[in-house]
Amino acid sequence: AAVNPRINAIVVPRFDEARAEAKRATEVIVQKRGQVPPLFGVPFTAKEYIGVAGLPNTGGMAPYRKRRSATDATVIRRLKAAGGILVGLTNGPEGGLWMEAENVIYGRTNNPWNLSRTPGGSSGGEGAIVASGGVPFGIGSDIGGSVRIPAALSGAVAHKSTARRIPTTGHFPNGEYAKAYLCVGPLCRRTEDLPLLHRILAGPDGFDEMTEAATLGEVSSVDPRDLVVYRTVQEPAILSRSVRDALDRCEAALVARGARSERLDLPEVADGTVLWGATLAEVSEGESYSELLGGGESVQIPRELMRWALRRSQHTGPGLIVLAAEAIMAKFQGKRGEVAAKLERARSALFAALGPNAILLHPAYPTTAPYHYEALLRPFASGCTSFLSICQVPATVVPVGFDDGGLPIAVQVAAGLDQDHLCMAAAGWLEADFGGWVRAPG
Repeated sequence: AAVNPRINAIVVPRFDEARAEAKRATEVIVQKRGQVPPLFGVPFTAKEYIGVAGLPNTGGMAPYRKRRSATDATVIRRLKAAGGILVGLTNGPEGGLWMEAENVIYGRTNNPWNLSRTPGGSSGGEGAIVASGGVPFGIGSDIGGSVRIPAALSGAVAHKSTARRIPTTGHFPNGEYAKAYLCVGPLCRRTEDLPLLHRILAGPDGFDEMTEAATLGEVSSVDPRDLVVYRTVQEPAILSRSVRDALDRCEAALVARGARSERLDLPEVADGTVLWGATLAEVSEGESYSELLGGGESVQIPRELMRWALRRSQHTGPGLIVLAAEAIMAKFQGKRGEVAAKLERARSALFAALGPNAILLHPAYPTTAPYHYEALLRPFASGCTSFLSICQVPATVVPVGFDDGGLPIAVQVAAGLDQDHLCMAAAGWLEADFGGWVRAPG
């Protein structure tokens, strides 16, 4: 209630219900009625795309303004069973495929460090409310960087698990492509919370046929002296000096703990956004993104752009630009072999390097938080995260300081398949060395 009016992160509040649940939880504690679950009484938020029974589940899309979820998503059920108390749902962009949290239903979310800046997306509301101290953790979703970019730009911790380890049941939208690349995951203040949250969220639910069993290694057993730290020779996008310096400092800090540093020749990383877009275009089946945003009918882009210019469109400008990009990516249809071969080369090189005892130290975004709409000038910046999404490897984002303008700087730590504990361990060391989460002024 203190921070949300300025940042517009929680767009579907359930404060009264949460207070009632907290009162009942307090009574259990006072009366000492047995052992309580691990998140007992802990408040959290969830992205509006994640279904909660009876609450809006629109994906920020005007045609679905009246849509309500009939049931709780699997991750919501699991968090409630663990004792968590949901205080509200948070904002995202129209349809999800953009790095700003803005739509015609709920408006725009601001970065708590500077209201003229974006908190990122698509889980931008989650990044903003966690960074400002509104909740200790939240749940977002990530298909190309959508928990990692908001964490990096807002100054929070986030983890994208190895693909197919956390069910996406109850997420809207949830197309065919999402079942292979969409990951539901936590944003929080401290890395030490990640193992617990991962264990609560992960594992098959009997509905999402893509979800596989997940085994999380022991984070505390990771020895930095056994670790290889890779940096790619090719930068995925032009990095700001503050981000580049942060990567250098983090690399030096891990080496000081005993890790060995090496360079990785991975040319495909520079084409991360294009490769990601082409991959999704190839695997998508059924309803297109245009039909999704149009409520079942394809959006006529030229007409809607004209309507948008006159402020009469039910779509946002970035949403229409994403639709135009989809039309361009459609040209990759029929080049399945070419895209698959390039992706296979990238995955093979990355998997061979990482193995069971190596991490990739990587930017989460080329700069600190840009001004609202400035991301339109950097269409390939999300390649920092989207490349790792299509490789389906785990990655943790951790804040490691601030730039000269007072905006948070973060780095991304990736590891091999099912080596999530390596990401978490290395991120934890960097958090200890550089301070980690600092409460934003809101």
